[in-house]
Amino acid sequence: MCDGNVSAVVNAATAEIMKIRKLNRELDFTVIKLHEERLQLKEESNKIADKISRLQITIDEAVSSEVAKARATFSDLVEKRFDVRQALNLFQRIQELEELKVTIENTQKCESDDVQKVFISKSILDDFAKIVQDILQAWHFPGAERVYFDDSIKDLTISGDTRVIMVKGFVLLLMQLSI
Repeated sequence: MCDGNVSAVVNAATAEIMKIRKLNRELDFTVIKLHEERLQLKEESNKIADKISRLQITIDEAVSSEVAKARATFSDLVEKRFDVRQALNLFQRIQELEELKVTIENTQKCESDDVQKVFISKSILDDFAKIVQDILQAWHFPGAERVYFDDSIKDLTISGDTRVIMVKGFVLLLMQLSI
């Protein structure tokens, strides 16, 4: 069957078996070393993950306090901005009213210097008084049952009292409406 040297084939097979066993031992040794290295790397990875978690907590705490401070400062600034805007609006309104006052004073001065009588018909004055009466009644102004224009004083009369007397009540009513 076999034409060759049986002992040479057995020697070659034995040498090959020895070589395979040696490689198998080296492979087993390598697998064990890789397993140990894997465990070591996993342990280091866990340590690094723990350290990252602690650092993240520290960062979050530091940032959280800074964010809280910034938020408080921002809220204060928003509140101050609102106050400043209100003050500016009031200042602008005061300027507008002062300009209106000057205009009215100048108009009154011109009118007193250059008195001209203007004739307004009794029916127009009655219509005007009726409109004022309706408005005062809608506002629940006390004593607004009868409003008419008194030609002798050239002013409105409300339930027998002149407008000047009624101003105090009117101002009180306006204050109640604005509240």
